[in-house]
Amino acid sequence: MLPILSEDEALDVASKFIFLLYKNKDRSNKNLNELRFLLLTTTSNKLACELPPTVDAFRLHLKRCIYQLKIWYSSHLSEPVYENPAKFGWVLKDDVWIPQLTMKDPVPADLRKLLSIKCSDKNCNSSKCVCVKQGLKCIIECKCKFCSNSLSFNDGLSDSENEET
Repeated sequence: MLPILSEDEALDVASKFIFLLYKNKDRSNKNLNELRFLLLTTTSNKLACELPPTVDAFRLHLKRCIYQLKIWYSSHLSEPVYENPAKFGWVLKDDVWIPQLTMKDPVPADLRKLLSIKCSDKNCNSSKCVCVKQGLKCIIECKCKFCSNSLSFNDGLSDSENEET
């Protein structure tokens, strides 16, 4: 039987696991966002792809994992009933279910005020762009403005959601 945990309880348990993966025993960090900040400010290797996910991105990933577990746990049934994937971090785009992207900013507003990102590649097509090098989309504070790597508001939204906005 699949244990029944609330979304917050599941997030708490899974977050503790992530803290252990990053060998963080400091219990003063309350959540993954604080752990990200700590790692960013205390380690020499500052690649964004090596940081833990934000709380919001991790919550969506965890919801998708729970959905997959529900499918596996019902695999013995001859006619399983599946819940709507949209409740579990998926969006329907062009008749295909894709992972929902977080709509929350991965960079805190306070930190954005300190940023001044200069890019020597105006189209951001190469590793000369700091954001591309880090595996990130360019943000508003980047000097390149409207490059091919910029984050669109509609990235990750289904067509039906695009029509509603």
